[in-house]
Amino acid sequence: MQRSAPEPARDIAAQLQAVLDPRSAKDAVFIAPGSPEPPSAGLHRVERDDGVLLTSNPVKAKVFDELPELTDETMALLLDYPESKSEVLREGGIPVVVQGVAPSGGIAFEAAASERWLQHTIEAARLAVPDGDVRLTTLEDALAKRQR
Repeated sequence: MQRSAPEPARDIAAQLQAVLDPRSAKDAVFIAPGSPEPPSAGLHRVERDDGVLLTSNPVKAKVFDELPELTDETMALLLDYPESKSEVLREGGIPVVVQGVAPSGGIAFEAAASERWLQHTIEAARLAVPDGDVRLTTLEDALAKRQR
C-alpha cells in the first residue's frame, strides 16, 4: 500500500462527524501518519505503523489490527470505496477524485474513481455525507489541497 498523504484537521474532523452521524453510511476514518488525530469519541481505535483506524465497526477494527500487511484493496474495503487505488490505475484513463464535502467545508469522503465506477463512487460519497455536497476533482488538485 502506498503511504497516504497527511490530511488537514478540518477534513479529519468532518470524517469523524460522518462516522458519528447515524444517517451516514461511513463507519471508519483512516488517519495517515502526520495527520492530526482527534479523540476517539468512543470508537474502536487501532494503531499500526501505517496509521490509525477509528471505527464504529468491531469487525473492521479486528481486520485492520490483525492483517500482517495493508493493501489498497483492504483499505478500500475498510473505507467502503467501490474500488481501490490500484484498481483505478489498472482501469486506465484519467482517474477522478470524488469528494463528499461536509457542511463545515471539510472533506468527509474522498476516493479515486475510474470512469467505469464513477457513479458508484458518487453514490458512496452521498451515502457517507448525507447533508453534504459531492464534488469531482483531479488527483493532482486533491493532493495539492492536502499539502496546504
